[in-house]
Amino acid sequence: PGQDAYSRAGLLTGVANVLVLGYRHLGDGDALTEALDCYRKAAASTGSPTEGRAEAADRWGSLAAEAGRFDEAAEGYAAAVRLLPRLAG
Repeated sequence: PGQDAYSRAGLLTGVANVLVLGYRHLGDGDALTEALDCYRKAAASTGSPTEGRAEAADRWGSLAAEAGRFDEAAEGYAAAVRLLPRLAG
């Protein structure tokens, strides 16, 4: 279980990255929604390294902004900002 929690953010980010391709190349709205959800879950994966969580949060914000989902973008960027003290520490 410990290793699974440690790897969770990275694995979810990898899945999200593949889904983003489906959104960008095929216009698949379901893939967009699933990618955002994967990034969100990765950012919230407390057992994973902070760097991976922050990267997922940043990608969540960027993808949501790209899709015009600005409220979701703000949530993603806010999650990234909340992780900054841990990265600096």
